[in-house]
Amino acid sequence: MPIGAVVGAVGSVAGGAIAASGAQSAANTTAAANENSAQLQYQENQAALAAQQDQYNQTLAEQQRQYNNNVALQEQAYNDNIGRQTGVYNDALSRTDQGVTASTGVAKQELDANTALNNPFLTTGISSLNQLASLYGLDTVDPTTGQVVKGSGTGAGIDPNATFYQTPDYQFTLSQGIKGIDAGAAATGGLDSGATRKAEIAYAGNLASGQFNNYASRLAALAGVGQSAAGNQQNANTNYASQVGNAIGGGVAQENAAGQNFANSSSLAASNYANNSGAAGTNYANAIQNAGQNYATGVTSAGTNYANAVTNLNTSTANTQANADLSSANSLNTTLNTLAGQLQNGLTGKNPFQTSYGTTPAATGSPAPLSGPIAGNPNVLSYDGTGVIY
Repeated sequence: MPIGAVVGAVGSVAGGAIAASGAQSAANTTAAANENSAQLQYQENQAALAAQQDQYNQTLAEQQRQYNNNVALQEQAYNDNIGRQTGVYNDALSRTDQGVTASTGVAKQELDANTALNNPFLTTGISSLNQLASLYGLDTVDPTTGQVVKGSGTGAGIDPNATFYQTPDYQFTLSQGIKGIDAGAAATGGLDSGATRKAEIAYAGNLASGQFNNYASRLAALAGVGQSAAGNQQNANTNYASQVGNAIGGGVAQENAAGQNFANSSSLAASNYANNSGAAGTNYANAIQNAGQNYATGVTSAGTNYANAVTNLNTSTANTQANADLSSANSLNTTLNTLAGQLQNGLTGKNPFQTSYGTTPAATGSPAPLSGPIAGNPNVLSYDGTGVIY
């Protein structure tokens, strides 16, 4: 085989190897760059996740603070409202108690005044009734308690006539009658006579008989005055009881109304507190849910971006490696084709590197001068113009 064919084959193999090595080096460089980019993408993804976590934590803390503030404000408003309603209720009770006390006080004053007015008549009436009862042997009444004293009539040793004989009208009439009798007797000189004493006794007896009925009538009249006073006192007592009952009943009604108002106000305050606290809780739950959704969306987005970036980088690396492998394969294929051609040309005596030659005149048949790529080639000694290089 000619030396030129061997040299050409070696050069083709070396060139293919260099081309394949260059393609693989480029692929390695791209892979390294993609690895660095993937690392940066990972760091950026971690930073994005940390930012999302921090934002989520801040949102939770802020929503918790707002919720606590809202609940505290609602509780303070509820306590203030209950405090005001309690004050109103207590004030209403106090005013009602004062009104009842004032009303019953006025009624008691009226009762005491009526009692003071009626007591003398009651005392006189009871005394007259007792005296009249004694005259007829009946039980008397205790003027202090108003209770009947059993056995207090004549059977108890009470003289029913003792008071009668001491009455002013009886004593005055008796005195004047005796004086008249005595004056008449003295005029006739019979003052100390038995006839005079008999006349005096007869006069006193007739006077007692005549005056007793009048005395009993006056006692009955005085007892009637006491009875009227007792009726007046009973009316006063009834009015007092009615006034006190009305005052207490009105006070109870006012206190019940105040209690109902307090209960209604307290119920409304509790309902508002529950509704507002519930709304605050709902807002807090919604805010937490939104924060969680935003956090999940942010994390998912960061993960998706990272996955897409890594996928793109892996695709780029794979494509680069595939291109490098394809380039190496193409270079190898070209080299093998070239090598096969060179070997074939070497066997046929053709120089695959010969591109132009000198011409040999047909008349002389002498070798032409060397030119082109074979000129100056120490492996080419001569050219005979037939295509064979020596």
